[in-house]
Amino acid sequence: MAKKAFDKIAAGLNDALETARERTPYNDGYTHEALHAAHIAISMWDDHVLQTRCAEEFPDVRAATEKAAKAMADVYQLIGQKFKDD
Repeated sequence: MAKKAFDKIAAGLNDALETARERTPYNDGYTHEALHAAHIAISMWDDHVLQTRCAEEFPDVRAATEKAAKAMADVYQLIGQKFKDD
């Protein structure tokens, strides 16, 4: 009896794994998710790295943090351009 139950569970798990492996078509929800995550990263970077006393005190740290902030802003803009026109 236990073997049959195990086999049924294993078959169900196999079906679930196959379904999980199938990719749904791309939609703007994925773009929105990435854009939102980029916004959070930019906000955190600004609040917790760029606007710190360390970045204020050391010009090389300031330059590096500003360069990273610019790169993140560029990624944000790039993602924003990926929304499909309706």
